[in-house]
Amino acid sequence: KHLKNRSLTAILSIVLLTVPLLAIVIYSWVEISGAAKYLDQHSEEIAARLSSGLKQLPFGQRFDLEQQLPRWVNAAADSSANIADELREAVDILMIGIAVFLFTCFYVLTEHEKIRGYIRSRIPGRYHDLTDPVAENIQAVVYGVLYGTFLTQLIKSVVILAMNLIWNVPLAIVLAIASFFIGLLPVVGSWTIYTPVAIYLMLWRGDIFGGVLMLIIGFVGNTLFMSMYLRPKIAAEKSEVLNFYWMFIALVTGVYTFGLMGIIIGPVLIAVLKAVLDAVAGRKTLIERRRRPREIAAETIT
Repeated sequence: KHLKNRSLTAILSIVLLTVPLLAIVIYSWVEISGAAKYLDQHSEEIAARLSSGLKQLPFGQRFDLEQQLPRWVNAAADSSANIADELREAVDILMIGIAVFLFTCFYVLTEHEKIRGYIRSRIPGRYHDLTDPVAENIQAVVYGVLYGTFLTQLIKSVVILAMNLIWNVPLAIVLAIASFFIGLLPVVGSWTIYTPVAIYLMLWRGDIFGGVLMLIIGFVGNTLFMSMYLRPKIAAEKSEVLNFYWMFIALVTGVYTFGLMGIIIGPVLIAVLKAVLDAVAGRKTLIERRRRPREIAAETIT
């Protein structure tokens, strides 16, 4: 609003998004490279400590992994050493994908009115009454879903970071950052971070209580409460279109059906269906509910 230049505003918005992400990626790469180097140089020591930690666990003495553990640690060290080479090979494809994504963002931010006008012009005349309700529902649902998803992922990452700092876990910040991005993918979530860390505490540190407590906090707090309850609740309240139940169904079925894009596609499909059903049933649309009472009163008097 202050710049009064749509192109400049779009460029600044993209920069504000990409520069912190680039800094996060560089920082994470430096930290992971150091960990991979340590793993490669101390693989035998790591295997010995893991074997010793396993024997301290309840029923751990029943497992004889003294021969398998060194082989597994060496395989992990070899895989970590190959990460750099694999990323170099994929950098060209990544740069093309990022460039297309940023260009698309710029185009949508600057030409969204033309895009909306074109879509409306493609809709047959007998369906024009549904154009505004459908567009309004889609916009509200997408906003609610993105708001709820990113807010809950941020809270989950803060919880992961807090637990890592409390138990003095290496790469605490990197693991929290990884938790944020991994949680956006279907099926996998922050459990792929706190579960290995809890195992690390039990095997490497011998802190069985701390590892079990981290598993309980992560599973109950992050996985059950935030993913299954808090995310759909926030998304439903922000969208004002779908209630908690339908938002929950849309998120779960959308992700498992369409993958990552299902976070958006699932709620959008149900929002479109709701707009059609509301039009058929003669219910008030979201546009009418958001109009100020004075405007409605003025039109009534006129």
